[in-house]
Amino acid sequence: IAHTSTVKRLISLLTKQLGERIILGVQDPVQLSDDSLPQPDIAVLRPQDNFYSQRQPGPDDILLLIEVADTSLRYDRRVKSKLYGAAGITEYWIVNLPGQQIEVYREPRPNGYRTVTHYAPGETLSPLAFADVSLRVDEIVGTNG
Repeated sequence: IAHTSTVKRLISLLTKQLGERIILGVQDPVQLSDDSLPQPDIAVLRPQDNFYSQRQPGPDDILLLIEVADTSLRYDRRVKSKLYGAAGITEYWIVNLPGQQIEVYREPRPNGYRTVTHYAPGETLSPLAFADVSLRVDEIVGTNG
């Protein structure tokens, strides 16, 4: 339940904060390469008039990928971070439910990401693509109920 409620919370927060500046993909496939079609929990995408009706979103369309991790934490850190980094995804967040924090991966590299920053309850963070938007960790991880 914690995983699904966190995904719903993220949908609400991102929709309120970013509105028509984005398209949200929720557990939809993204085309990272010819043979890679993962389904991240949340994909924050560049707007497209046809809502990606002609093709799956690719790395150039992706502004931010978010995985909500409970039991999948190890996999999201070790496998997905390498996959997303190698594809050149600019920013990747793991909402670490057991740790009640958000891990922000930036500066993609062929083997993952160069930087990882941890944000704890009480702190705020902003997506790289939207420096004007501030999200509270507490709101995302649900520490306030």
